[in-house]
Amino acid sequence: MAKSLSGVWIKSMGRLMKKQQTQVNKAVKSLLAPPKPRARRAAPRTAPSPLAPLLPWPRAAKPAAATRRKASRAAAPVRSARGSITAQDVRRAANQPQAPAFPYQMPARGSWTRGVFEPADTGVGPQRDMHYWLYWPANAPATRRPLVVMLHGCGQTATEFAQGTRMNELAQRKGFAVLYPQQSVSVETSRCWRWYDEDNQLGGGDTRTIRDLIASLQAERAVDPARIYVAGISAGAAMAQILALRNPSMIAAVGMHSGPVFGTADSASSAFAVMQHGDAVRSERALVPIAKAAGGPISMPAMLIHGDCDKVVRSVNLMQVARQFSWINGLEGDAVHPVLRDFPPRVRGAHPRHGYRTLSYLAGGKPRLVVCQVTGLEHAWSGGVGGLRFNSAAGPDASLMLWNFFARQRRSKAVREVVAAA
Repeated sequence: MAKSLSGVWIKSMGRLMKKQQTQVNKAVKSLLAPPKPRARRAAPRTAPSPLAPLLPWPRAAKPAAATRRKASRAAAPVRSARGSITAQDVRRAANQPQAPAFPYQMPARGSWTRGVFEPADTGVGPQRDMHYWLYWPANAPATRRPLVVMLHGCGQTATEFAQGTRMNELAQRKGFAVLYPQQSVSVETSRCWRWYDEDNQLGGGDTRTIRDLIASLQAERAVDPARIYVAGISAGAAMAQILALRNPSMIAAVGMHSGPVFGTADSASSAFAVMQHGDAVRSERALVPIAKAAGGPISMPAMLIHGDCDKVVRSVNLMQVARQFSWINGLEGDAVHPVLRDFPPRVRGAHPRHGYRTLSYLAGGKPRLVVCQVTGLEHAWSGGVGGLRFNSAAGPDASLMLWNFFARQRRSKAVREVVAAA
C-alpha cells in the first residue's frame, strides 16, 4: 500500500515539475523575443465649429511639411515696438492673471459726469434708482450727437468698463456720446444684470429703467433720436439685446460681445446652463412674443463678437444668437448671400491681434448682421486694456468694430413712428 502511494506521489510531482518547466520556457521565450510594435492610436477628431451649421466657413487645408517648418520658424520671437512677441503671446493675451482695477483716467478732453437716475412712478411696477456715468465729447457741434449705451458685465463697474474698452477715447475722436448705466450690488452682489428674470425679458425692471434713462437724457441733451445704439459684454450683452428687441423704435442697432442666447433662461441655474450649452430648441420659440409685441418681424441691425475659446459663455451661443437675428432681420432664404472675410493673426508691430472671421449679411447696401468669431479669445473684451479684468490686450479692436458698424445704421423717423405705433 505504501509502495503504491509513493508511486502515485512521484508521478504527480513529475507532472507538476513538467508543467512548471513549460511555463518557465514560455516566459524565457517571451523575454528573448523582439517587442511587438505598439498599435498607433487614431488621433482624436477635431470637434466641428459650433458655427458650422450657420456659417459656411471652409476648413483650413492641412499644411505641407515645408509650410509647417516655416510656421515653426515664424513662431520664434520677433522684435516689435513693444518688445519680443510671438504668436503664442497673441493667443495668451486674454489669459493673463487679472489685476485689480485701477482708477479711471478720463480723456483730457470732454466731460465725464456721474449721476443718479430717479424714475418716475408709472404705477406699472416698482422701479429703483440707477447710477450712471456719461461721457460727452468736447467741442460739441450744433447738430445732435449719436449715443452709445454701454452695459458692463458681471464683476465690473461702469467706470472699469469705460476704461477697459477705451470707448470714451474713441467717442472723443468720432464725436459721439457714451452712457454707462451701472447695476447695483443691492440687486446682484456681483453687479450682474439679471437678464434671465422674466420681468426684464418682458421689458420691465432694469430694461424699463434703462429705457427711461435714455429718454430723460434725450430731453436734457442734444441726442440724435435716430442714432441711439446699445452694446455690452456677457450679461451686459444679454441686457443690450433685450433692450433693443423690446424698444426697436428707440434703438437703431445693437452690439453683443460674448453674450448668451436670448429668451432661454428663467433662473440663475438655467442661465448658467444656457451659457455653457445654449438652447437650440427654446431659442427659436423665444422670438414669438417679440414678433407679437411688434406686430410682426422687426428690423434690428446687430453685430455679434465672440471668442472661440470662451469657457464662460461658450461660442455655441454665438451660433444661436446669429440665427435669432437672421430671423429678426428677415435674412433667411436662398436669396441671402452673406459675405465672408478671413483676417489672419498679426504678431508683428505695436498692435498684435488674434485671427478672426466675419460673416456679413447685407441689406440695402448696408450690413444688417455681422457675426465675428475671434480665434483664441477667451471671455474678454477684444482689444481692451491689458491688466484689467475681462479685457484682452490683443486685437481686433472690438470698440472700433462696433462703432464702425453703428455709424452705418439709422432709425428713420418713419420707421420709429411705425414701430412705436405697432
